[in-house]
Amino acid sequence: MDNKELVEVVDKAIEYCDKLEKAISNGAELFRSDKIADGSKLLLEILDAIQWVIDVAAGTKDLQTSKVDIEDVNEKLKLAIEAFENSDYNLLGDVLEYEVLEGTSNIKTSLQTVKKNK
Repeated sequence: MDNKELVEVVDKAIEYCDKLEKAISNGAELFRSDKIADGSKLLLEILDAIQWVIDVAAGTKDLQTSKVDIEDVNEKLKLAIEAFENSDYNLLGDVLEYEVLEGTSNIKTSLQTVKKNK
């Protein structure tokens, strides 16, 4: 991938992170408001989006000055999935808002360093 393509992918991932952060906050609120069906649908979209952003971050790890800890993000996602499986929707809302959102923010920060360095 040449520099122009790399910058475009990183730009798109950063933009995606902004939208993802809003979706995560909305998902947390849906689960806390007992809108489980809507929250579940959004959660699937969030998980797909996070996977794509993680893939971009993993593909640019050599260019990151602020390295993202992908394992940490995966652990936070496991907590969210465990809360969902246990039907603990208040915990799920908290994990999304305080743990997963932090992981997404860290990924965005790392991607921004890649963009600055290119």
